[in-house]
Amino acid sequence: GRVWDDWDEFNVSSHQEWMNNKDYLFWQYAYTEREEVKLPGFLEELREQLVNTGKLINLFRLCVPDHPLSISKIRPPRLQLTFNDGNITLNMKKWEDYRDAVERELNTQAVVREMKKREEEERRIAKITEARKMLEEE
Repeated sequence: GRVWDDWDEFNVSSHQEWMNNKDYLFWQYAYTEREEVKLPGFLEELREQLVNTGKLINLFRLCVPDHPLSISKIRPPRLQLTFNDGNITLNMKKWEDYRDAVERELNTQAVVREMKKREEEERRIAKITEARKMLEEE
């Protein structure tokens, strides 16, 4: 969903000037494919899906900014290609830690939303009770 391409190796370019559009302009121009970048053979057939998935995630974040997946400040670890067993284990641990952090954040957000709902319900009940008392006094 986000492009952090420090070495200009990714097949997608992001264009900040189109990022706040909530229409076809975002879809058309915010992220574009760089045809000159050659993907590994096993990814080539997924080229369009990879780009569209990233676009969809970011458009979702733009259009539904208060959704738990949109407001996460947890940055995913870098995806690294490695053939070293130690690095593979380390990468797996980083992704597991990321997953756990996102789950904790989502659970916290769910608790906060539930508390707000309860508070709103308590205020609603208090208003109804107050209105009934006022009617009884008349």
